[in-house]
Amino acid sequence: MALVSQELVVYSNSRRDNIVFGKLDASENEVVKAARAANAHEFISIMIGRTTILVAHRLNTIKNLDSITLVADGRVVERC
Repeated sequence: MALVSQELVVYSNSRRDNIVFGKLDASENEVVKAARAANAHEFISIMIGRTTILVAHRLNTIKNLDSITLVADGRVVERC
C-alpha cells in the first residue's frame, strides 16, 4: 500500500537534497533524471541566481539568507 499525496512538500534543504530524499546516494545523473521526470529541471534552472524579497518579523526566519537589508521609514538603514 502506498500514499501519493497531492500536497506539495518541500524541505528546507537544497533542491538537490529534496530530490535525493528517497535515495541519498543518488548520482548527479540520477538527480537530473529525477528532476526531468518530475518536470522540475527547467524550473530549477530558472531559480538558480534568482532574487527573492522576503518580509519577516522574526530574525530566525531569515538568518540563513545570503543578504539581509534592513529598511526603516522607506530607507535602507543596514545591509548584512
